[in-house]
Amino acid sequence: HFLSPEEIEEGCGVPVLGVVPEDAAIQKSIFKSVPNVFLNPFSPSSLEFKSTAAKILGIEYKKPNILKRLLWRIKK
Repeated sequence: HFLSPEEIEEGCGVPVLGVVPEDAAIQKSIFKSVPNVFLNPFSPSSLEFKSTAAKILGIEYKKPNILKRLLWRIKK
């Protein structure tokens, strides 16, 4: 049983800023020794890492639109 973000907040007394989803792209980035946000900038985990980093910095993060994500995949 995994703890929910609410349970973690309650137990630790601090807010949970983000929840990074499981992502197969992480294993590939570890194998290549390249941070996933550089290797796969539009993967679900990369987008959540960026969103969480923006919250820590106190800036707004606007997720890229679907067209930009699709064009990157085609270019890759």
